[in-house]
Amino acid sequence: MSRTHDAAPVTDLTGLTAGSQRYGRRVSHRRPQWWRAAFWMVRTQAYLGLWFWAIVVVLALAATVVVSQVAQVEVSILQFAAHGALWFPFALMITVVAAQLTGHVGNGMTRRSFVRAALLAATATGLVYGLVIAVGLAVEGAIYDGVGWPHVHVATTGPGGDDVVAPWGLGLPTSAFVYAVRTAGSAVAGLLVGITYYRLGGLRGTLLLPLTVLPAVVGQDDLAARAADALGLSLPLYTFATLAVLALAAWVFGRLTRHAPLAHPRS
Repeated sequence: MSRTHDAAPVTDLTGLTAGSQRYGRRVSHRRPQWWRAAFWMVRTQAYLGLWFWAIVVVLALAATVVVSQVAQVEVSILQFAAHGALWFPFALMITVVAAQLTGHVGNGMTRRSFVRAALLAATATGLVYGLVIAVGLAVEGAIYDGVGWPHVHVATTGPGGDDVVAPWGLGLPTSAFVYAVRTAGSAVAGLLVGITYYRLGGLRGTLLLPLTVLPAVVGQDDLAARAADALGLSLPLYTFATLAVLALAAWVFGRLTRHAPLAHPRS
């Protein structure tokens, strides 16, 4: 365990997260605890996000070039990154709880400040990931239109293809809203899963997964489109309704964290 130069207690799981500490300015000690912790968390997520999106862009471009050389491009390639944009923040937020809660409180900061910082970091991370994937799909769509390729959802192709509503077909503002809520919900779900395992242990944490992972699942790609259709809702309206699930998950995370006994560090 170590303290960063801005006095936010951290525990680095990998050298990659430690690398984020080489960048950014100091945070004044006059700032509230939650602000300093949130600053470190957001900076770390931004660093990891740059790596994630750099890899996604390279792979998407390479896949597009390869497919266009050997066959006809028939679907969006970047759409497959939407799954990674959903589950990567989910996994990162689990580690935020596992690696930082003990150090945060052990260094004299409050559980309340950790809750506020973690929720701010999760929300910011999710919103940015959603915006990036929405903008990326819009750019990809413009390129596809320019070369005459169909920019459609993979579920609509092939024999017996389903009539799935692709968010990017609803315009950039709607697409950004849909993806931002999806990825923010996934990040908050990661916090909830993390604190459930942290506080209740492996067995009960695993048994509760169907509930704790729900904020991520309700926005899962074509599952959301199917659920919206079954409920007779438009995709944007369904997405708006899922905000209630996200808010409930954030509240439960806060309740579980504020009364959580500290796990004993192993090193």
